[in-house]
Amino acid sequence: MLAQLNISHRDPRGLSLVELMVVIAVLGIVLAVAIPSFGDMLARKRVQLIAAELVSDLAFARSESGLKSYGIHTYFQQSPVMSCYLIVQRTGPIDRCDCSREVGSACAGTIGLTEIKTAQIPSSTGVTIKVLAPLAISSGLTGLQFSPLHMVPSAPELKVLVASSRGSQPKLQIELNGMGRVKLCCPDGSFTGVQPCV
Repeated sequence: MLAQLNISHRDPRGLSLVELMVVIAVLGIVLAVAIPSFGDMLARKRVQLIAAELVSDLAFARSESGLKSYGIHTYFQQSPVMSCYLIVQRTGPIDRCDCSREVGSACAGTIGLTEIKTAQIPSSTGVTIKVLAPLAISSGLTGLQFSPLHMVPSAPELKVLVASSRGSQPKLQIELNGMGRVKLCCPDGSFTGVQPCV
């Protein structure tokens, strides 16, 4: 008698070439839709974070001027490489600072200026800080002073725009009133939870 061969049919494991091509096509479509949304979300988040930091820093500069007998100044600067701002205490004559220098050395070599904080936003992030109502201090710098003890800004109604050149180009605006209180608003109403600028 012939021995019976016990051949079992296995279920095929894995994907056929056609199934693999369909999966790749679906993934390509999903990524084509998701990547622009992700880029827009990152641009919005960067603008929000930088604007929140600037609001906090301006409020800090104002409160410090209420405790000190000398002026607290905030300077803004823009270059092709970065946007930056610095907060300094001024006890002597004004001199040239450069916030694009290494943090901690923005006012190196100047007399009567002590650097409190330097914030640098590289242009590679796509975010810029632009002073809309500048008060010129010296060449390349714009800024304001919070007067000692009174905490009133030298540039009332100052407006600073934080904007991204990426995605849907989100922007937020920081405004100071005559008393130096800081307010955050959205010029185009595109940020939910942030009041539109008037």
